[in-house]
Amino acid sequence: MGDGELAESTMVVPDQSSEPRRTQFSIRTVLLAPLVLVVFVGLAAAVEDATDWGLFLLLGGDRFTGALNWLVGLDDPTGTVRRYVVFALFLLPEWTVLAVVTLVLGLRRSRFAHHSLAWLLALAFPVKDFIFDSWLTSSCDGSLPVSYNVQVVSALGAVIGIGAWYIGWRIRGRYYDLAVEHRPAGTSRSMQIVIWTLVLIASGYGWAALTRLK
Repeated sequence: MGDGELAESTMVVPDQSSEPRRTQFSIRTVLLAPLVLVVFVGLAAAVEDATDWGLFLLLGGDRFTGALNWLVGLDDPTGTVRRYVVFALFLLPEWTVLAVVTLVLGLRRSRFAHHSLAWLLALAFPVKDFIFDSWLTSSCDGSLPVSYNVQVVSALGAVIGIGAWYIGWRIRGRYYDLAVEHRPAGTSRSMQIVIWTLVLIASGYGWAALTRLK
C-alpha cells in the first residue's frame, strides 16, 4: 500500500448517515440558544465577580484601588484612558478566563456542540456588560442609556473569545471521529452533568449579583 493510499485510509470522512443528526442538532441549537445564552450571561457575571475578587486579594485593596485611581487620574484631554483603557484593563482578567475556556472548546473533537457553546459564551460577556451598564445607570438617574465605550470594549471581549476558539479549532484540525462524537462514554456523560450543574449554580449566583443593581 502506497503512502497516498495509507493517508486516504486513515482520513475520517463524514458519511451520509450523519446528515439527519446534523439537521436535528441544528434545530435543537436554534431552540436552546436563547436559554443557553441566559445561563451564560449569569456565568459571565459570576466570572467577573470572581476575577475582581481574585485581583483584589492578589494585589491588595490599596494597590488595586490605587492603580485604578492612577489610571483615571491621568492627564488625558480626550478622556480615552478613562472611557476605554480603564474599562478594558478592568475586563482583562475575565477575558483571559473566557479565552482559555473557548480555546479548550475549540480543541475538543466535537464539531457540532462546542463551536455553538463557545460562540454563545463569547457573546454572553458583552450582553452581561450591556445589562450591567443599563441597570447601574438606571439605579442612579432613572434612565437607561448604554455608554458607547461599553459597547465598543465589550465587543472586543467577544472577538477575543471567538478568536481563541478559532485558534483551538485550527490546532485540532479538520477531521473528526464521528463514532466517538455521537456516542460519548458513561464517564463523559457524568462529567457533562457535573460541569453543567456547576455552570447553573454559578449562573444563578451571577444573576443574583446583577439583579442587585436594579
